[in-house]
Amino acid sequence: MHSFLKNNVFSISFGTSLSKLAGCIRQIFIAAAFGVGVTYDAFNYAYIIPGFLLIIIGGINGPLHNAVVAVLTPLNKKNGGIVLTQVSIKLSILLMILAILIYSNSSLLIDLLAPNLSYEAKSIATYQLQILTPCIPLSGFIGLSFGALNSQRKFFLPSISPAITSLTIIFFILFSWNFNQENTSSNFFTYTGLLAFATLTGTLIQFVVQIWEINKIGLLRLESTFNLFKNEERRIFKLIIPASISSGLSQINVFIDMFFASSFQGAASGLAYGNFLIQAPLGILSNSLILPLLPKFSKLRSEKDKRGLQKKLISGVEYCFLAAIFLTGFFITFNNQIVQLVFQRGSFDYSATLKVKNILIAYAVGIPFYLYRDLLVRTYYSIEKTNFPFKSSFAGIIFNIFF
Repeated sequence: MHSFLKNNVFSISFGTSLSKLAGCIRQIFIAAAFGVGVTYDAFNYAYIIPGFLLIIIGGINGPLHNAVVAVLTPLNKKNGGIVLTQVSIKLSILLMILAILIYSNSSLLIDLLAPNLSYEAKSIATYQLQILTPCIPLSGFIGLSFGALNSQRKFFLPSISPAITSLTIIFFILFSWNFNQENTSSNFFTYTGLLAFATLTGTLIQFVVQIWEINKIGLLRLESTFNLFKNEERRIFKLIIPASISSGLSQINVFIDMFFASSFQGAASGLAYGNFLIQAPLGILSNSLILPLLPKFSKLRSEKDKRGLQKKLISGVEYCFLAAIFLTGFFITFNNQIVQLVFQRGSFDYSATLKVKNILIAYAVGIPFYLYRDLLVRTYYSIEKTNFPFKSSFAGIIFNIFF
């Protein structure tokens, strides 16, 4: 393995592993508290739009992250800080307008996303979506800061940062359990906004931590001149839209599945639990194997070293192949045991296990294709070629709707 990967893969793997562990514990607590009931079903629909922006747009390895890495890596810290600040301000304004529109039309959006939900579930989902809307403008800076930190070879904080929201949700659930024990006449879990408020609080804390770190390393330039670096700004915004579709293909397809499954009670929860079990190890592999390659790809592109870029890509394909084959076999062979071990306790009973294990098998078959697509899509927008992954991803979404 190249020395560049050796120097960074440990910190990324360690940080991502801690983050995924926190996410796993979070899901265990959610499963025990809510099972596959109406509240968690509703939350999954309410979280579709804010979650897409937080996970895909504002997440590690998301479009904003990769666009910023591609553009800022060749720049010095001062110029990179100016570009980052200018893009952050403009993008935050756009996302704030979007958040206001979503808040004002939350009921209509839930009707569109889940037309067959029960009246109770729709009401809960609408309320939760309104709580979650402030996450939308926050997602922009979170994604940009991931890329900015990586462009300065700061890998650990971006890798562990998503754990903040998971830990916040765990704290909220533990607090509610303690509250229930001390107040037997009430049940805090009946409060339908618990998960939404916990997610919003965790996102705010993550935003504060990352803006503090960006300012600490000198990338927050509030005195920025908006007439400078227009070309770099255009390059970032040009990459974001097609890359959002490309990198969000699997997430968008999960939402399509949820749309058609909205008439089945517990389907959204089952899809969420099954998808989590697949995404947790895939996230570690994707970040560990692919994330260190992105700045290198951008550097090789700027140096016009096509042969070096090809060698790095081939190495990435080899590592992904070995990891993907092992994971697919493991999940298909031990699907029942995995679901029982991770989730079956509290409100998550055996009938929920049967539902989730079948979903897990279907997701496991797609692991190799997911990992290869992840590598190739990120390679394309590391070299700023987004047309082909955009078209192929869009075709994939159309096929999913058809099937």
